[in-house]
Amino acid sequence: MFGPSKNDVWQPFASEIGGEFILKGWWAGGSYLNFQYKNWVITLDTFTYLVTLYTHRPTYTRLRTQFVTKDGFCFNAQRHPFLYKTFIKSSYKEVMTGFSNFDTEINVNGSDEHKIKELFSVAKIRYLLLEIPEFDLENNTNCGIILKKDLPKGVCELNFKVPDVIKDTFKLKTYIDLYCELLDQLYKIGSAEDASPHI
Repeated sequence: MFGPSKNDVWQPFASEIGGEFILKGWWAGGSYLNFQYKNWVITLDTFTYLVTLYTHRPTYTRLRTQFVTKDGFCFNAQRHPFLYKTFIKSSYKEVMTGFSNFDTEINVNGSDEHKIKELFSVAKIRYLLLEIPEFDLENNTNCGIILKKDLPKGVCELNFKVPDVIKDTFKLKTYIDLYCELLDQLYKIGSAEDASPHI
């Protein structure tokens, strides 16, 4: 409630990371930040799941980008400290990465067990995820997170979200670092083209 606003923090942060801050009113989805990592265009924004006109679920901070997929590989990973893993539902089967401390704390599901093990074989990715108390991470080919519009054939959306409006720039940098590592690894394992689709 108190302290600098999201815009007060994110606008100079955009300049710091070489991004562009787009100022929008709440009716237009709120202000957001675009930046480029290699050939990918990444968006940092916030959103709220509306339930009714008078009530809503908590607000989240998220990172998202769309890319051309080479193989249609989909996965999701969640960490919800107040939920047992058995209560987390997914359309994919649960996969063990082979790293016991990671598998105990984080629920991972996906369409390709081998690719999941390759993706999470990177120690930095596992370390950064374990440092985050609560998150949702998803790569899918079904629909984009904005308005749930169908994605074009051959396009994936990688999205990562954490609760609350994050105004701690150290945390924001950590999330961005993690996100870029994930994109790099998706490219290395042959699942992502190194460019954002023009859609």
